[in-house]
Amino acid sequence: MQAPVKSEPLVKKTIKKDVNITKIVKTPIVVKKTKIVSAPTISAKQQYLKVNFSKIASAINDAKFYPKKARKLHIEGTVKIKFLLKHDKTVKILDVSCNKRFLKKAAIKIIQKASTEFPPPPKDIEINIPIEFRLKN
Repeated sequence: MQAPVKSEPLVKKTIKKDVNITKIVKTPIVVKKTKIVSAPTISAKQQYLKVNFSKIASAINDAKFYPKKARKLHIEGTVKIKFLLKHDKTVKILDVSCNKRFLKKAAIKIIQKASTEFPPPPKDIEINIPIEFRLKN
C-alpha cells in the first residue's frame, strides 16, 4: 500500500473582533490514493460459447457421419479442427490437424453442414473443437 500523499496546507484566517490581530492556522490536507478494482471481464467468445456450446455440439453430432472408406479400412482417430465462425453463420476452416485424410475431409464437411444450425455470434469467433471417429466393435 502506498503512503498517503500530502498536499499544501490549507490556510485559514481567523480575526478576533475585540482585538485586531490576524491569526493564521495551518491545517494539513491528506489525500489517499485508492486503487480502482474492476470485475474481470468475459470476452465475447467466452460469453458466446458459454451460452451456445451445447447447441454447437448438438449440431455437429447431428451432422456427423463416418466416411465409407475409413470404415472399410478400419481407420479411427480424433480430428482437431479450428474454424472461424462469422457473424453471418458462415465458416472459414483455419486448421485441421489429423494425419488421416479420410477423417480430415469428413470433419471439414461435418463443420460446414453443421454451421447452418449454429447460433450467429455477435462478431467473428474462432472455435477449436475435436471430432472423434471410433468404430463400434
